[in-house]
Amino acid sequence: MDQTEYRNDLKIHYWEKYKKTPIDSPERWQDYIEKFLPHELALACTREPPRLPSTSREALIMLAGHSLEPLLQSVCAWKPTKKILLLLNDFYGTNLRGGDWGSFVADLIIQLFEKNPKLKALAKTPEIVCTVLKSHKPEEVFRQVRKEVIDLVKDYTHKQVVLDITGGKKSMVAGAYLLGAYADIDISYVDFDDDAYEPEFNRPYGDACYIQILENPYKLFGLREWQQAERLYEQYAFRNARELVENLRRNTEQFFTDGEKQAAEKLMEALKIYELWENADYTGALKDYVVSQSKPTPIKASATNQNNNAPKPNQPQFVMPTAVQELSDWPHAEKEKSAGDAGAQLLRQITKLQTGREQQGQVDLPKSLYLTTDNLLIYARDELAKIYRLIKRNEDYRSALLRAASLHEVLCRSRLFILKRLRRITKNPPLRSEQDVFNFFTRLGMWQTNTILKSVNASLQEKSYTLNRSDPAGTPPLIIEEWIADGFKMADLPDLRNNAIHFCLSVTKKLAQAAFRIAKMNFDNFRDFWAEHGVQTKTAIAFDVSAVSWETLCRECGIDFLPPARKS
Repeated sequence: MDQTEYRNDLKIHYWEKYKKTPIDSPERWQDYIEKFLPHELALACTREPPRLPSTSREALIMLAGHSLEPLLQSVCAWKPTKKILLLLNDFYGTNLRGGDWGSFVADLIIQLFEKNPKLKALAKTPEIVCTVLKSHKPEEVFRQVRKEVIDLVKDYTHKQVVLDITGGKKSMVAGAYLLGAYADIDISYVDFDDDAYEPEFNRPYGDACYIQILENPYKLFGLREWQQAERLYEQYAFRNARELVENLRRNTEQFFTDGEKQAAEKLMEALKIYELWENADYTGALKDYVVSQSKPTPIKASATNQNNNAPKPNQPQFVMPTAVQELSDWPHAEKEKSAGDAGAQLLRQITKLQTGREQQGQVDLPKSLYLTTDNLLIYARDELAKIYRLIKRNEDYRSALLRAASLHEVLCRSRLFILKRLRRITKNPPLRSEQDVFNFFTRLGMWQTNTILKSVNASLQEKSYTLNRSDPAGTPPLIIEEWIADGFKMADLPDLRNNAIHFCLSVTKKLAQAAFRIAKMNFDNFRDFWAEHGVQTKTAIAFDVSAVSWETLCRECGIDFLPPARKS
């Protein structure tokens, strides 16, 4: 039977014949299954490109409406081998309930498997389960059927489950579509060519049918992964966020414009800069930031004016943390170097950071981090923020304690150099060079350092040094306190740190919090009473110690294709 014969026969012997017949007439549907459906599928298969799926599925979920022709076509097209889940309304007319309609449709599907040659060739008729939906609201559809769908996915995997939404009401379709996207399964519907509708009967000719598969929007645009990248960013897991964005860019690039691809690359660069900053590679972060700044700003995907699309070089972007902007001489080793060369480079730079000179045995104390107190404040404030995040976000209490103790020690040692600069402390016998001064103070243990600092407001004569209450310039007394947090004393912090380094100690949250609070009290005291007596080169210090918000970062990088987060 050719197309013309089929269509004439369909109009006279099916549409006209059964136009006043109830929808649950067995004769009507038996006629359709035996006389018309086989021709529709045969004619559809002759068209190019292919209109029906080439492989079967193990499970088919269907929304059953009043018109069963597309539903039966979908069963033949997908050839489910193990299970069919029918989702039904509660009512299908005055005298037809959802459960009764479901039983009727299930019987038709069984007949279809008995009479259609391709379905009959399957090992057995699949199990048919009918679920009557209590509500048409999308959220209720989602909640009621979620477990059944998830169980299907667990039994047959995502690739073997398909959801057909052809027959449902609009509200049911919305809920089912949400469910399909949530479960990450294929969503399909039966459609027809635009010119295949018969206006007299307001119906499409079945031979013009084709199966349309709807892409899961979450999968298509990687929305779940973008949300995960945002969560990782907010947890300061910048490397993981960057790697996720890289995978997203590579796997979904066919759906994005050149400008959107450039924006994703810009975002990866920004995440790399933040990664270096979080790992205290301030120098490396600044180098990458300068390179990033010199590149053209990505073309906005939403821009339509060609002149507006022109890249604008050196356009300001997000503000980097203060430590990246100000600590450009921080120890840094190129990743291309061997371990030996990188280690030697770092040791030279650490020596310069501490002594002011890169050459061993040479000291320029005014350039030392211990005396350039504005730089020390920037470093300390940045480090405090990282320690806080280790506790709050990462729950890495051991690392937090180690870093808090190290920061505490650096701030205490800086005070010794400030005392020497103010001539408040003298060595017995006198120190002859800056190298001797540096060696003396850096080799003092924390117990001796604490003894000196706790006596700073009094005159003290010891065997190896003398403390003077005031210097010739009449500098006011410098305040040092005995800091205690939750019963934990600052004098115990260095010992606990040393033992945590050499032994595998389990550090509790309260210990880490106490160490942080001691380091914070130390910082506050240093900032308020000591820093002004060091070598200061900056008129004002900003303390930007956090990454910008994800929304700001995306905007500055040109990421304008993601839907904004809904405000609660």
